[in-house]
Amino acid sequence: MLRAARAGVFIFQGILKLTNQSMFAEMLPRSYLGTMLVALAEFGGGTLILIGGFGRTRVIDLNTRVGAALNIPVMLGAIWMVHWRR
Repeated sequence: MLRAARAGVFIFQGILKLTNQSMFAEMLPRSYLGTMLVALAEFGGGTLILIGGFGRTRVIDLNTRVGAALNIPVMLGAIWMVHWRR
């Protein structure tokens, strides 16, 4: 359940940023390429975390690790650029 909830949040945020690039780019002073990379990392990382819960093989376990590794810089950037000030 925790895996599905965490993956759902990342997938939702990735889709939100992919469909509304202009709003996200205006919110943070980043280039279009930077915002696209963040959106793809969130969506792809969330998807890999979700897929990683459907089995117990090394390949599927690798999906979880790669998905988490994609989301680590996104979360560190969110903490540093948005949430640290609050």
